[in-house]
Amino acid sequence: MLDHARRAVPAAAFVHGDMRTADPGGPFDAAVAWDSVFHLPRPDQTSMFARLAGWLVPGGRLLIALGGSADDGFTSDMHGETFFYSGHAPAHALRLLAAAGFAVEHWAVDEPSSRGHVAVLAVRSEPAEPASSPGPAAH
Repeated sequence: MLDHARRAVPAAAFVHGDMRTADPGGPFDAAVAWDSVFHLPRPDQTSMFARLAGWLVPGGRLLIALGGSADDGFTSDMHGETFFYSGHAPAHALRLLAAAGFAVEHWAVDEPSSRGHVAVLAVRSEPAEPASSPGPAAH
């Protein structure tokens, strides 16, 4: 896949590695995690959302596909390979994205006949304003 991507976009930089541990650099204005995160076990998905937020500038956009079936894990065969899938129910996945620092702009079940493929467009929230220091003490 990387060879195809390099030919299609020769000026882009591509990183091969496990998304849970790779360091792609950044910060970036946008990230796409399409048909990838739902191949991780559910606990890894939660930490992956935080990693994705950390790779983006405040206001950076995320386009992500999630498994919306609340399955703890199942496998299927495709192209002679066995694939693992896992997901959270859509409402829970959206809460996890919010907890990681994303404001969800739009989401939809984009494959109703599947086990719940959910497409999400989110924006990394601005960091919280630091608390202002208290003024002089009143006497």
